[in-house]
Order: sequence, then C-alpha cells, then structure tokens
Amino acid sequence: MKLVFAVLTVFHVALACCAAIAGADLADTDWLLDALPTEAGVKVEPVPLAIGKNRYSTRNACNSLFGDYEHKGLLLSFKNFGETRKFCVDDTDRKTGGVYLSALKQVRSYAFENGKLMLKNEAGETVAIFVAQPTDLEGTSWNVSGFAMGDGGVEYSEFTQRLKMSFLVDGKLTGFAGCQSYTGQYQSDGDKLSASLSRLKPSGASSCKQSSNDLRQQKEFFRSLKRVVAYRRVGNSLYLQDAKGWNVVDLGLMK
Repeated sequence: MKLVFAVLTVFHVALACCAAIAGADLADTDWLLDALPTEAGVKVEPVPLAIGKNRYSTRNACNSLFGDYEHKGLLLSFKNFGETRKFCVDDTDRKTGGVYLSALKQVRSYAFENGKLMLKNEAGETVAIFVAQPTDLEGTSWNVSGFAMGDGGVEYSEFTQRLKMSFLVDGKLTGFAGCQSYTGQYQSDGDKLSASLSRLKPSGASSCKQSSNDLRQQKEFFRSLKRVVAYRRVGNSLYLQDAKGWNVVDLGLMK
C-alpha cells in the first residue's frame, strides 16, 4: 500500500510539474490563426494572437480584440473581452469576426501539437488552431506607417506612409526616407537589434527642398532609427522599439 501511494504521489507531482512548464511556455508567445475546425466554410485569415504574461491581444477582419487571460497548467480561459467598434462593411468579414470571437470565449484549455497551439472548449474539442508566427527580419520588406517625432509618440501622416525599409539577407538595410533613399546595416539577436541600424546614411539626390517640412521629417525619421535597440513582430506588423520599450517606428509588411 505504501509503495502504491508513493508511486501515485510521484505521478501527481510529475503531472503538476509538466502542467506548470506548459503554462509557463504560453506566456510571451505570438501566433497566427490557422483554422477554426468547428466552423466549416468560414474563411480564415492569419490574424495575430499575442499572449503576454497576463493579457492577450488579437484582431478580426474589422476590429482589435484584447483582454486578460487565466491559465493553470493546461487550463486556459480568456476574460474581460474588449473590442474596438469599427464598422464592418463586408458581411463575410462581420460573420468571420463573430465566429472567431465566439471561439475565443469557448476556450477552456490548450495543448501544443506539432508546434501548433490548439485551443479547446469544455468538451475537449479544438475550436481554434494557431501556428507560430515568424519573428525574423532577414529578407523582409516593410512600409512605414508612422514614427516618433522628437521625444513624443509615434505619429502617422501622408509623409510617413511614403517611407520604406528592407532588411536584406547580408545584414544590409535599405529603404526610402521621404526625400532620399538610404542604406545601413543591422544585426539581430532574438528580438534585439544589436549594433542597431548602424551606419545609416542617405544616398542619391534629395527630392525635397532644403527648407521643406519633408526634409525636416526625414531627419526626425533618422533620429528615430538611431534610438532602436529591439523589435517586436506581430503578424504583418513590425514595431521598432527604444531602450525603454517604447515604439519609435511602426511598419507593415509589404505584400
């Protein structure tokens, strides 16, 4: 009897240990929606799901979704659902967004299978499948949507949306800064940009007048780039961050 009790105790401890490890593996991960298995015929877009230490954020075709989550071992539930209120023009997008939100509200547990995140309902059915999203920069090209002006937050304008950035496979950086093309170098290590965006310099003739506001904004763009020490890639969005963790340049993946 004592031997059986000892074996059961070890078994329960092992289960608790494995569950704790699995729970720890979920925090600070980023995923892309791959399928909604219980909803046949629903068009699925690879929308991002970012899971932090206590909060999550995602989106559907029209709105951003966010809130808290709770997990213990392999048990998981999303709480306090928040949603922006942009109007969905397309009926299909509106339907898909509702189905996705409904799936998240059903989640009661999760599992990792073949590198995928499987979210399951109370009956153990998989209601959503996610794949790990790419986090590397090498060989990618981006449209700049906004950047920090001075010490303020990221600003968006017609000027900022003309800017481009490409991370080449040989560690070279190229792009367009609004008035001129530019070149530079980068080195990435995990989510860090070491020797971050170094040796930045304009190239070619400027299309802006010396006293123009566009030229002033180009200089601010270069100042923002020189502050970058880290990045976060979430789906088709890229956020270049300074030493304090503030976003200083926001970009969208070129298609």
